[in-house]
Amino acid sequence: MEQFTRTFTAAQAESHSPASSRTTTERRIHPYTRRFERPLPPAFAAESAGMTWRTFCSTYAPENGPLRLRDWNDRALGRGEHHFEAIFSTTCSDASAVRAQATASGAIAACSEMLHGLGYGIEIERFHQHHRGSTWATMLYCTTGGNPEGAWAIGLGENSAEASVKAMLSAVARLY
Repeated sequence: MEQFTRTFTAAQAESHSPASSRTTTERRIHPYTRRFERPLPPAFAAESAGMTWRTFCSTYAPENGPLRLRDWNDRALGRGEHHFEAIFSTTCSDASAVRAQATASGAIAACSEMLHGLGYGIEIERFHQHHRGSTWATMLYCTTGGNPEGAWAIGLGENSAEASVKAMLSAVARLY
């Protein structure tokens, strides 16, 4: 059974090297590219150009959305299926919690079903994922209800599933 409950914060990821010690060329490199040695998708890079890492994270991985992940469990059922259970906080105070579950082939399908059941349906229009060392990054461009106006979101985690679920919750925060 896989479980993850840590919440990514922009403050934890902020680089401590002073900007004044960087050359002009280094400052033009997107902070995401510096960390992952891979560029963002072109549209995402253009939208977030000039942001510091802290601003990038607070914008695209906001922690003030209508749902926060408190717990996530994955139990393999065999034949490629898994049973997923999650507990979401529905307020920033963690006062009310909602338990959701789904049977699916992967974390993205399960989280999508759970979010839809909670009234936060999102459509993933673009999906990108990178990892460097032990950190995974999932970037999503999501819409809601067929609305062509969407939002980029990012999630960082220790594995692909964790990063994807966090990116989906970031998308909910940006779209709802």
